[in-house]
Amino acid sequence: MSQAYVEPLTYLELYSRRKAFVNISWRHPPAHSWYRSEGPGAAIRFKGDRKDQTALDRLTSGHLKTLRFSRGDKKFNICTKCNMIEATPQHLSDCVALVYDDLLKRPDFVLEVMKENDLMDLI
Repeated sequence: MSQAYVEPLTYLELYSRRKAFVNISWRHPPAHSWYRSEGPGAAIRFKGDRKDQTALDRLTSGHLKTLRFSRGDKKFNICTKCNMIEATPQHLSDCVALVYDDLLKRPDFVLEVMKENDLMDLI
C-alpha cells in the first residue's frame, strides 16, 4: 500500500490559515456574562462620583478590593453580612437578592443596596 506524498505547508500558508481562523473567531464573541453590557465603560456612563463608578466597575469585572491570589487560586474575604462564605461578586449580589442585570440596568439601585448592607468595604 503506497501513500501519496503530501508537501508540507509553507510558512505563508500556515500563517494564512491561522489568520483566517482568528478572524472568524473574532466575528462571534463568546457568550460570557460580561459581554452582555453595551460596551466597555458601562460604569463610566453612570453619573455618580468616581468612588461609586469604581465600585460598579469592580463588581462588573470581578476584581474586588479584597481579591487575593494564592498559588494561582482566587481568594476573597469572608462576607461581612452572612459570615459564612467568600465574598465573591456573585455571592455579594446573591446575599442582597440582586441579579447581574440589575448591575447593568439599575446601577444606582445596586449601589444603594450595597451601602445599606455595609458591603461597600468589600467592593
